[in-house]
Amino acid sequence: MPGPGPGREAKAYYNSGSFASPTWTEITRLVDGSVDSPVTWADISSRFSLWKMEAKAQQGLVFNFGYRRRQGVSDTVFTALRGYGFGTTTKQELGIADGPIATTGTQYVRATYQFSWGREEPLEDGCLENLEAHLTYEEDAGTAREPTWVVV
Repeated sequence: MPGPGPGREAKAYYNSGSFASPTWTEITRLVDGSVDSPVTWADISSRFSLWKMEAKAQQGLVFNFGYRRRQGVSDTVFTALRGYGFGTTTKQELGIADGPIATTGTQYVRATYQFSWGREEPLEDGCLENLEAHLTYEEDAGTAREPTWVVV
């Protein structure tokens, strides 16, 4: 039945292929994810009105998520994610979807990000890798690649 679904049905993927021919790899051990699109506002007020008026100046795109890696065994997804969190020039394309990315009706945001990384080690809970992905600049043939909303 259509309608709102639980967060566990949402999916996140990284592109291990090319932009033209993506190979979406699911981030299967993702715990909690959140997408934010913060806006900065320009003051466009003048004496023509008593009211302060603003216009959207720029918009960001941030994806925060936790990942429970498999300790002591090979975890190829974590190995890839860890690589994105270190280094200053590493960029990665993500698809943040409301369901399986190849299923008809699924909708997702496709964009290129740079990452920061952290780790939680609570006494009474599992260790958690924390990643924060911020929209970054990427181009194809001299044209900036901007985020796109995709409907399968």
